[in-house]
Amino acid sequence: QGDWSSDVCSSDLGDPNSLRRDPVRLDELVQQLVQESEIEAVARGCELLYRSHEALTVEGDPELLRRAVENVIRNAIRHSPAGRTVEIAVERRESKAIVQVRDFGPGVPEEALPRLFDAFYRVEKDRGRSSGGIGLGLSIARRAIELHKGSIRARNANPGLEVELELPRQM
Repeated sequence: QGDWSSDVCSSDLGDPNSLRRDPVRLDELVQQLVQESEIEAVARGCELLYRSHEALTVEGDPELLRRAVENVIRNAIRHSPAGRTVEIAVERRESKAIVQVRDFGPGVPEEALPRLFDAFYRVEKDRGRSSGGIGLGLSIARRAIELHKGSIRARNANPGLEVELELPRQM
């Protein structure tokens, strides 16, 4: 899991002008994160299903992109009921590269959707730090994606929650 403070205090989440601009194979990055998250998924009793049909390259900082996608995947695993699947897909949509992560958990109240990516916001107020984090993962994901001129959004998928990350695709 690591120390969250290094993510938050890291200078690479600050100045957009200092952002690395490397070509990153998004499909390969996500596939690697899915493989690395398998142990956590198995421990929670859920399965990860990854789908991608083509090579998709974006320009940016590989570590920031890794953090953004990893936080979204781990969040989905945390909220997935045992025996269910977390679906992760990478696809092209016109000039965009899209990463979709869907769990089949309870979803969130509609009024919570706009605040999901705010720092320290947690839907369940009674959960302790040991069981659910402190509400920084999705805000870190949003900041990293926005630094790459992308967007992140969530919607209730009934059942579950689907988070979509959209990034400009390298042509």
